[in-house]
Amino acid sequence: MILPVQIQPAGPRHLTQYHVCSSVTKNPFRKNHAPHNAAVLVHTLRSCPVHGERQQKIMRPSLTRMISVEEFEDWYWKKEELVVFCKHQSIPSGGSKPDLEIRIKAYLRGETLPKHEKQKTGKKIPDHLTLDTLIEEGWSCNPKLGRFFKDHCGKSFRFNHAMRQFIHTQAGKRLRDAVVCYKDSLTTRQPSLPQNELAAFMRNYSQANPGCSRKEIMLEWERVKSKSRSERR
Repeated sequence: MILPVQIQPAGPRHLTQYHVCSSVTKNPFRKNHAPHNAAVLVHTLRSCPVHGERQQKIMRPSLTRMISVEEFEDWYWKKEELVVFCKHQSIPSGGSKPDLEIRIKAYLRGETLPKHEKQKTGKKIPDHLTLDTLIEEGWSCNPKLGRFFKDHCGKSFRFNHAMRQFIHTQAGKRLRDAVVCYKDSLTTRQPSLPQNELAAFMRNYSQANPGCSRKEIMLEWERVKSKSRSERR
């Protein structure tokens, strides 16, 4: 004989139904309990709103060449997923996540892919730097260069967008010119740049929920990113 047992879990709008074999004499819900007579505990979770209508979770589509641009834009994708897709479709897979997204959307629309220029490698940054040192093509914004600018711009120095652009595009200029560029950037409104979606979410959630822990933020992020953007609205 099968005895249906209905249990009301924490979520008030859902019911969890268990069908328990009546021949089980011990508590079948106890953790790690193995019924001695091979009775089976069947757990059926049914998501049913109170009004009786079934709620269906929208599943994220697979990232293939058959996906539409609208579907691609509606879901969150990790950079690793974008890199794998690009390699399978012979799309350049280097660059930042926004770069990959732009190329993939152009590919899905059947458009010509934007030109991808690999960063040229230049000479090694000299160990001894002065304000008159010339910037060479291919320099990276590494810790050595960062320490130099901290000595001349203050301990709070960091490579902002203006400084990165200057170092990467102004070969032949002197480091004193870069110092001037940095100081000017502190008093000039910087252009809006594509943000890391997780970083933006963490900042916004922290502002809306003062005192929340990082663990709480990450749990909420896992819940949010599993939904499409249209579901989040």
